[in-house]
Amino acid sequence: MSNKLVVRQTLGRNPNVRNCLTYVTDHHLAYVCGFQVVVINTETKEQNFISGTSTYQHQSLAITALASNISKRVIAVAEKVEPSGIVTFYDAVTLRRKKMLTHSELGSTEIRAMAFSEDGRFLVTQSAGPEWNLTLWNVEKGAKYLCATKIALSDDTPVHRVSFCPWDPTVILVIGKSILRLFRYIEGQLRPMSITVRRDQANFISYAWLADEQLVVGTEGGEIIIIESFEVRGAIMTSKEDADEFYPVLCLHATARGFVMGSWHGELKVFEKHEDLKEKYQLEDTFYIPGDCGHVMEIAMGADETIICGMDRHHILLSTLSSLHNIKKGESVFDHIFTNFHHPNTKGEAEITGMDVAVWKPIVATCGKDNTVRVWNPIERKMELVKEFEEEPLGLSLHPTGIYLAVMFTDKIRILSLLLEELHQCREIAARQVSYIKFSRGGQYLAASNGTNLQIYATHTGTPVATLRGHNNRIKSVVWMNFDSRVVTMGAEGVVHVWDLFPAAKRMEHFPGNIPITTGTGPLDGNVVYIATHDKLVKELNMSAASDGSNPAASTVAASGGAGATGALTAGGAPGGGIGGGGGGGGGGGGAMASTMNSVAHALEGVAKVTKTVELASYVSMMQFDEARRFLIMGTASEAGPSSVVIAMTAPFISLNTMEINHLHAAPITALCLSHDGNTLYSADANGCVVISEYEGSQFTSALVMANNPNNNNGNNAATGGAAGAAAIATAAAATTTAAVTATGAAGGANAQTKATGGKQKEGTFAFEFQDEVLIHKADLEARKATIELLHQQVDELNQNNEHQMRLKEMEFRDKLKEITDQATVQLKAEKIKYDELDQEKRSLERTFAEKVKILEEKHTDELSAIENKYKSKYNAEENRHKMLTEETKEAHDRWNEENKMLVQSHQKYMEELSRDYELKIVQEQSTQKEIQVYKEKVSVKFEALKVETEFDGDSEIAEIKIKYDALLRAEEELKQQLAAQHAVLEKNLQTLVKEQENMELENKRMKDKQARVLESIHTQEKDIQSHKKEIREREETINDKDKRIYDLKKKNQELEKFRFVLDYKIKELKLQITPRENEIATMTKQIEEMNAELDQYNKSNLALNLMIDELKLKMEGIKAELRAQEDRCAISERFLEKFRRDVQELWASRSDTNAFKVGMIRMYRVYVQEDVSPATLGSASSGKRDLDDPQQVYNRDREQMERSLDSLRRAMKTEAMAHRRDMGKMLRESVLLTKELNTLRKNFRSLYLQKKAIEQSGELGVHSNLADLIEILGLQQKKTHASGLGKSKKGGAGDASLADESQDDAFPAAPGGAGATGSSGAKIPKPPSGSAKLFGGNAAVPLGRTTALRTTSAEGIVSRSGDRGGGLAKGAVSRQDQWEAWREIQLQYDAMKDLEDRVGEVCSSLGLDPIPLIVSMDTKLGE
Repeated sequence: MSNKLVVRQTLGRNPNVRNCLTYVTDHHLAYVCGFQVVVINTETKEQNFISGTSTYQHQSLAITALASNISKRVIAVAEKVEPSGIVTFYDAVTLRRKKMLTHSELGSTEIRAMAFSEDGRFLVTQSAGPEWNLTLWNVEKGAKYLCATKIALSDDTPVHRVSFCPWDPTVILVIGKSILRLFRYIEGQLRPMSITVRRDQANFISYAWLADEQLVVGTEGGEIIIIESFEVRGAIMTSKEDADEFYPVLCLHATARGFVMGSWHGELKVFEKHEDLKEKYQLEDTFYIPGDCGHVMEIAMGADETIICGMDRHHILLSTLSSLHNIKKGESVFDHIFTNFHHPNTKGEAEITGMDVAVWKPIVATCGKDNTVRVWNPIERKMELVKEFEEEPLGLSLHPTGIYLAVMFTDKIRILSLLLEELHQCREIAARQVSYIKFSRGGQYLAASNGTNLQIYATHTGTPVATLRGHNNRIKSVVWMNFDSRVVTMGAEGVVHVWDLFPAAKRMEHFPGNIPITTGTGPLDGNVVYIATHDKLVKELNMSAASDGSNPAASTVAASGGAGATGALTAGGAPGGGIGGGGGGGGGGGGAMASTMNSVAHALEGVAKVTKTVELASYVSMMQFDEARRFLIMGTASEAGPSSVVIAMTAPFISLNTMEINHLHAAPITALCLSHDGNTLYSADANGCVVISEYEGSQFTSALVMANNPNNNNGNNAATGGAAGAAAIATAAAATTTAAVTATGAAGGANAQTKATGGKQKEGTFAFEFQDEVLIHKADLEARKATIELLHQQVDELNQNNEHQMRLKEMEFRDKLKEITDQATVQLKAEKIKYDELDQEKRSLERTFAEKVKILEEKHTDELSAIENKYKSKYNAEENRHKMLTEETKEAHDRWNEENKMLVQSHQKYMEELSRDYELKIVQEQSTQKEIQVYKEKVSVKFEALKVETEFDGDSEIAEIKIKYDALLRAEEELKQQLAAQHAVLEKNLQTLVKEQENMELENKRMKDKQARVLESIHTQEKDIQSHKKEIREREETINDKDKRIYDLKKKNQELEKFRFVLDYKIKELKLQITPRENEIATMTKQIEEMNAELDQYNKSNLALNLMIDELKLKMEGIKAELRAQEDRCAISERFLEKFRRDVQELWASRSDTNAFKVGMIRMYRVYVQEDVSPATLGSASSGKRDLDDPQQVYNRDREQMERSLDSLRRAMKTEAMAHRRDMGKMLRESVLLTKELNTLRKNFRSLYLQKKAIEQSGELGVHSNLADLIEILGLQQKKTHASGLGKSKKGGAGDASLADESQDDAFPAAPGGAGATGSSGAKIPKPPSGSAKLFGGNAAVPLGRTTALRTTSAEGIVSRSGDRGGGLAKGAVSRQDQWEAWREIQLQYDAMKDLEDRVGEVCSSLGLDPIPLIVSMDTKLGE
């Protein structure tokens, strides 16, 4: 178990370290608090810490200066060390120690100021007296001492600041009292530069480096000296000439357009540059920090013009330079960078005089010499409450429940209630010479030292219970023991007394010392007491040994409690602790104590034994005892060095070997307290700094005291149980003045023990959960309710106005919609007429084209028969030649066999010789392979390295992509915000509807009240209701009609979309023929598109608004039903609370009679706890009847039935749509199969056709024809294929290419003047479009993605696909020019159809639709 502390949080600043407020990174600020350098994140408020140096070689006495370099990310901390000061470097990000600087020629134990150069290569340090040496260091790589020079001659002219010139790192500035000097580092020395400032007695205290090589220096007399190029150019007086007092220039800092100055009383002055002035700078504006924050001592500025002000009252304020102008408007632009700290009083004292921590709540209370009491929440890192008094509070004690706070003054004790927003004084106790105050562990008693006496008060009544007399000097410490049944007091004279508050247990322990005691403490069992004396000794007193002595002499001490104290402390239970009956279930002994507290308390005398004495380096000012770990925690008060928290193990006894010294403070520790679970230690010092620390590596959960004390057999934590009981009674006692507002409703110590707070629970421990409970004045609560009601009324009025505006806009939009609909209808009729005209022209063109195609087919058939005859003769000639070649081949085979036999024999001999040669080569090759293998391994290593780099690059690209998509995500979030704004508007409409509904309900209630008196009026109102219902039904029918109208418009819109696609196709197809009308058609198309877009937008908007209205109506009905139920429950709860209040008042009236009080308490427990009497059970009976009469349920059932019917219809429609899509897909698949089969047949026909042509042409060869002539006739002499792709098959081999070219030469005529492939006849052959080659037997197929083939129209008007094989060509001659014109028209039609289908596919993909059914429907319409 470690007893070393780790700092987790600090509150306050060290006032002894000046000019230490500095940025270490863009968003991290460093300052000094206690014995730590605090690095705080200005955005998240998280703190990190650098502790002072404490090693064997160097023991730091104090932190004296601080500097940082943002570019190098280095923090330099100067510390006071004997015999010479040191400077330690830390990393600004990880806060790890990097290196240390020290030198014997510093001439002092303290470094007063230091600074980094702009590039981070050099560091300059200014030591304090008596030498006042300026030392220059090179810190770029190591720590190298360069040179030093003496600045001041005595302590009367101290040096305040040093700095490097930002544009010349060899120039150093030194300012102080009567000191303004510049040095330049040349040839290993610091040589002074010549500068004349005729102000010998001025005290230079601030500076700032500006742009354009300028420097401003501020003096204590309120003057700003301007230096340009290291020469004095002028001066600016910050105060008016006739002013009675000159404000000093405490700090300066450069800005983008000038500089800002800080002075007394929170004054900030902004100067900006003006070239036309002699001084170059002019005062632009003056601002005053609001509130009594003190003087502006330091200014630090961030990269985003964030300004940080360090005040002399220990505040650190944060703002922006651009928002300073809002101060004059009364706005608060300064925020505390962490929270508000304790500040010095008028005498400059900032000591924290008292501190305590609560058990139930995560709060810490402190009081200081600034006459304030502050309540902190260390978990949320903020100050919750603060109260300032006219006189100085000397100390305080916080009630275990965290509800009350006792503050002691010189002549009184004030009991404060911790309310929601203030500390309210609820009681004041008159007392004199109060030096110590402490609540008991259970919270039911308050012990206060009254001079040399100890006065015991009842917490909840304020009446004195007992007065303990026996000390000769003021009491320094009080310890409650044995579950608040015993008290140990330590007096300043050196005596320790043990006081037993029960006369049955007479105690004799005491310690008659003669050395003054500073503080003391002890464990809960009271067997051991630890005291600290002025001679720096810590003694362990064994009080159990003193009880074995003889002749006890008991001195009687008069009790001043009176009979009134008995009634306040009657809570039954066994002896052993406070008021345990209410909180821990028998954890306290209130009953026995109540019966004897008004009697005599005894002070028993007996000599205690000093078992162990330990001497420390400094005297101990505060003590605490950790019950769970059995640690003794001591706070020291050292004037020469840092004050420490010393933690010592007490088992078996205290020893120097088991002590751990933790340096936390730079001033004497004045307050010390420990959290209830023992994990967190709170310490405060004389500088007003509070340090919150924890044990290093502690996973410890608060242990029960019984785990370490075998004598305790109660089994419950009396402190927690007593605190719970005290809280219960305190809440009942304060019911007349305050109202308790409970956030979580958790109460009771036993329940708190059973709730887990996270983490694994060890054996013998319990988990504790803080209570989220606050108090508030009843008047404040009622005022808040009234304010909320007023705001609700204002919101209702605004909603009514908004509803009226929305209705007006809705009427206006309906008129516009009707007007646009009429215009669209007229334009649609005109377009339909134009479409009919275009369709007639198209049909005439199709008939003309069909006639031309028929002529071409007849001509093609004639040419095909001629080619077949020609190739049949060629085939016969080739067959004869094949027979001759077969005979020649047989003879050649015989000759080759003989020659081959001879070659085999010679080859075997050659192979034997060659095998021997290759065996030698194989051996050489193996050695070469080994070398290659080694090289391969090296290459693999390089490859792995390259792979790692590639992966790193990939990760970088992934990060960039992530940033890109993060931007897209932000855009989506902005869209979400816009939608949220629209949702807010709809919510306002909903609230308006709710208001109208409430008015209707009030009207119905009034009519029910008049039912018994005016029957005729009831019938009249019923008729009105029927008429209203009829009107509602008519409006619903109107809404349904409008929904149907919207659906019909949507259908028409879809049909218009289909017509739009068809019209686009027609416009493109006829573009070349209808050029004069092209502009008019384009204009009309654009208008149609705009109208369709607007119509679609209106349809969508109407549909969305109808859905929203339906949803809002449903929500409104549900909220109304829930509101009625809540009103009933509230009424029942009020009756229940009224009954409980009456019973409590009756019980309180019988408090004088103990037996009657007990009987009444038991009766209330049985009625309100054991019996389930709650508002829920009381209200269950009246809820059933209301539900039966509620017409809303009937409406909800009808609506649910209609929704179920609508869902079933939607599912049926979806099923039919899926079946339709399956049928269409099946038809498409069958069409594809038929198309593939047709293509296969065409390919077979083509191959047979080529074979026939070859046979016919072979007839021209004779018997003696050679192979070259045959190749020439077949056209195989061409090495390169023609550019045309008509003769090539997508799946055929290369052998048919030349034959295809030959067939093309004979089949197609040459275009007049056009370019084509050259055939054997030398004519130019045209290159038909690849998509139309099937018309003439080519192998190029139409793309499979096409659903509409090229169409032809016969003279009779019959439309057929161009890919189908019709009849033969008509007999007759057709010119080549006509054939080429036909091909050109086919190509144009194909391109137009392809473009149309591509556009249809793009539009459907953008809308998320299937394009195939739409294209099929277009084919059907075109076929008609």
